[in-house]
Amino acid sequence: MDYQAPDVVKPYLLPLAESIHGFLPGMEDDLRGARMENDPEEYIAFSVFKSLQAGLVLLASGIGFGYMFEIELFTTGSLIVTPVVTGFVFISIAFRPKIKAKRISRNIEKNLPYALRHMLIEVSSGISLYQAMVSVSEDYEEASDEFEKIVSDIQGGKAQVEALEDSIARTQSQMYRRSMWQLINSIKSGANVTQTLETLVD
Repeated sequence: MDYQAPDVVKPYLLPLAESIHGFLPGMEDDLRGARMENDPEEYIAFSVFKSLQAGLVLLASGIGFGYMFEIELFTTGSLIVTPVVTGFVFISIAFRPKIKAKRISRNIEKNLPYALRHMLIEVSSGISLYQAMVSVSEDYEEASDEFEKIVSDIQGGKAQVEALEDSIARTQSQMYRRSMWQLINSIKSGANVTQTLETLVD
């Protein structure tokens, strides 16, 4: 899904989004952790647009029904409820990346121990760490998605350590981060990766 406000209103919403961004300091990390390829301010502008859109539809509907049925309560009620609904819609959309990032993080932590054990078996049999990551790039849900991205980055020309560091930066799971840092330290120091994996699995 393209989380972008329409181009025609974007110039008006982006300055507002820049102001709101200061109240949502973790937005960039949440978007990265949710695997959403969006600029924070553009996503906030999208959230503002969708909330205003919902508010205007509600307001127009309330006033329209009030006029059609000559019930003043509809008009008055819509004037009161619209700001509340608009705010609620904005919050629900703006915090969607945070919720999604937490869900991905929990899924990674559930599957990571099994993926690491699989990698340990592969590396113990003489297969390289890279090939071991290829072997776990499926079957382990969100953890596999992350290893698949690492493998793709390496295939695209990134150094193995750089690909692992980038993975740490976009993943909110502390368990995953600690595990990858230990692998990076092993690679940099020339230590036995098998022993590192054994430590992580135990």
